[in-house]
Amino acid sequence: MGIVRGALSWPFVRLYLLTLFYFSANAILNVIIPLKGEALGASNAEIGMVMGAYLFTTMLLRPWAGQVIGRHGAVRVLRLILAVNGVALVLYTFTGLGGYLAARMLQGVCTAFFSMALQLGIIDALPEQERSQGISMYSLCASMPGIIGPLLALGMWEASDGSAFTWSMIGLALLTGAIGYSATLGGSRAANGSASVMQQREAMQQGEAAQREAQQVPAAGVSAVRSAAASVATGQSPAASVHIRQPCGDGATDERSERTSAAPAPPAAGASAPPAASLRGSFGELVRNPHLFKCSVLMLTASVVFGAATIFIPLYASQVAGGSAALFLMLQAAVVVVARFTLRKRIPSDGRWHHGFVMKVMLLLSAAALCVSLAAWGGPVLFYTGALLMGLAQALLYPALTTYLSFVLPKASRNVLMGLFIATADLGVSLGGMLMGPLADLLSYSWMYGLCALAGAMMVGFAYDREGRLAGAAE
Repeated sequence: MGIVRGALSWPFVRLYLLTLFYFSANAILNVIIPLKGEALGASNAEIGMVMGAYLFTTMLLRPWAGQVIGRHGAVRVLRLILAVNGVALVLYTFTGLGGYLAARMLQGVCTAFFSMALQLGIIDALPEQERSQGISMYSLCASMPGIIGPLLALGMWEASDGSAFTWSMIGLALLTGAIGYSATLGGSRAANGSASVMQQREAMQQGEAAQREAQQVPAAGVSAVRSAAASVATGQSPAASVHIRQPCGDGATDERSERTSAAPAPPAAGASAPPAASLRGSFGELVRNPHLFKCSVLMLTASVVFGAATIFIPLYASQVAGGSAALFLMLQAAVVVVARFTLRKRIPSDGRWHHGFVMKVMLLLSAAALCVSLAAWGGPVLFYTGALLMGLAQALLYPALTTYLSFVLPKASRNVLMGLFIATADLGVSLGGMLMGPLADLLSYSWMYGLCALAGAMMVGFAYDREGRLAGAAE
């Protein structure tokens, strides 16, 4: 497909609708699965395992997504994963907890390829001045289901009529399939041999990547996605995955699902090639590189809290007088979406470690978890205050850390190391279910969230840079 002028033209609006419907299913399942698991007699550890399997699978498969799309084309891969996603959604309608685990893993496989295919397609097909808007619209449509999805899910559950849930899953499977099978992606062009075009675009855009990432938070990963597109076009193996959104915390939901495999851009003609940054060799940089180490520990810890909130709030809300899981998750997601746009200019973007800013964000996170922990005694005011504070922390932390790393990581291995940082976010959300579930069984939900508050408080001190070691940018 040739370049289509305009991020709001119909071909792209169709892709945004596809994104909206695709992630709507997960917004509903984030509430239904914990409630259904509890009704089936599952422990919190089992529920956490089922919920955490989604992003854990996605994290493992992202490095292969770019290779597969480069070999077979974005359109063909997209149509196949939408069919697999439809099978996964239908599995929820007639299976038990074991079937849910299989379905979550299938969804994880699909999301690894879905986000890659759509983001590469948008980047390849839009002209340069429209790409940030296209990625921002994709990110927004991936986040919007988190606002209304929990309310719909709770209504289905309280109606005690399984037919509403069944038809919603079947309907979403059909809608995504119908839209996806009629969609065209610019990314397919990359698979058909436009390597030189992509490399030329990459060379021209490398110089402005850092400024664009800092100025436009929702499109913080645009430069890395361009590198991925060039890698796909040339048949190179993408070495890492780079995040483009946001709420997630995946709220702690799928904020974590808009990520794209990427590899360092090829050197210009006549220039000496930078040393290869293999993924295996880069794992040591998580400890050796002080910038990456601090950011990864902060992101991992925060993502555990985000994951615990998303997974267990539907169960904990019944212990809070006047508490509603749907309202909590809606407030959290709404704050993420609004704050991501209204506060984007307040996020530091000068390549320096603003420990005061990061410490305040981690303090917000700790206060949010503490409010949720005490809500069993303090009531709905503390409960919903926790939702607002957690959404604000989630909206600010990831863009701040990502923007900082885009300045200070070595250019030769930036995409690989950024991918490792993103992996800590995915891993943290998974551990929010797999690790905090057994703690909730052993103690209680309130104590579990209290431990989350303690972990956040410890990170306040960890973020402090007394000696100024993180002030400078790497060459």
